[in-house]
Amino acid sequence: MYTEKQLERMLGKLQRLEKMLEPKLFYTVGTVPMKAFQTDGSHHDVPEDSCFTACEDGTVFEGQGIYCWFKGSYSVPEELDGKRLFVYPKIRGYEGMMWVNGKPYGNYASKMIVHSHGNHYCDMLCKEAKSGETIEMAFEYYANHYIKGTQPFLVEAQRFYRIEYHPVDICLKDEELAEFYFDLKTANQMVKVLEKKSFRRAAFVRAMLEIHNLISYDFENEEPEIFREQLRRADAILKKVMKEKNASSAPYAGLIGHSHMDTAWLWHRGETEKKCARTYANQMNLMDQYPDYTFVQSSAYHGDIIRRMYPDLFEDIKKRVAEGRYEPNGGVWIECDCNIPSGEYMIRQFVWGQKFTREYFDYTSDAFWLPDTFGYSASLPLRYNNDKRKKP
Repeated sequence: MYTEKQLERMLGKLQRLEKMLEPKLFYTVGTVPMKAFQTDGSHHDVPEDSCFTACEDGTVFEGQGIYCWFKGSYSVPEELDGKRLFVYPKIRGYEGMMWVNGKPYGNYASKMIVHSHGNHYCDMLCKEAKSGETIEMAFEYYANHYIKGTQPFLVEAQRFYRIEYHPVDICLKDEELAEFYFDLKTANQMVKVLEKKSFRRAAFVRAMLEIHNLISYDFENEEPEIFREQLRRADAILKKVMKEKNASSAPYAGLIGHSHMDTAWLWHRGETEKKCARTYANQMNLMDQYPDYTFVQSSAYHGDIIRRMYPDLFEDIKKRVAEGRYEPNGGVWIECDCNIPSGEYMIRQFVWGQKFTREYFDYTSDAFWLPDTFGYSASLPLRYNNDKRKKP
């Protein structure tokens, strides 16, 4: 019989195991030499080869608001034929976008550090590599800029505006370890949020106790095959407890991807255009990786940015919209202010928003999606369902 304190320590060890496993999800199988080109951000496609010069590990590019492109190619060796390849650039910069064979196809961000890397750090390069094929890749990184601050007398200055080049690795994903890692992560979250006296939490705690007694925490010094067998048995325990469904009377929750895009916030409009491209290119990558993944985009204006600046990406988005996986479902031209609107202002937002999605996507929004507003004016039309009030 475990005391609460003992259970707390046991669960803490499994949370630490989760953090220890995360950096092991990808492993390097090759490195791609890169050339570099520092610029001002005016490029919306990959620059010509003549613009690039050789760069070495540790090369630094500095300057407020600068962009730097890195370009290279990778020939798939025979032993990686049929494999799903990933790219892990060790380049240090505020944000970056990956281009594959001349098209935007992923994003990177190091501004929020997780372990030794950023919160977007390893993107899929291709779903199924072919022996002997050459894959062209490029990365556009941004060094960030001075931020005046969001409140009076507050200055949020960035100390360094730099991009530091380090090797670009080709990786494989450890699918077996990743399967266990995400199941363990889910189980740790369930134990944390469920009521302490609930039967559901108790089932998870029992499963975690089994895993605690089974798995080696010192996996670096464990025989690889022994640890792999431990992973398989541990994951089977987690899958058994997680396969239980809620009762039919439980509420339904539908999950869809979304990335809120500030059109004018802590960056200039040119950077907004690039942020849109990075974000939506990443959705194409995720949809190729996960067939069930769907995404909703809230502002028609951001779609128009991609149409004008990144036409190849726009064509890919149109295909996903036609499949029903990418929803341009915000209703309005741009996520609009609702504190001081007039009636005409609101009508124009919907007219222009719906006009764009109908013309370019053959899609009519059925929702007003406004995830980031700072209040709603009393002049907005309201619909009451309370019988005590007059219904429209």
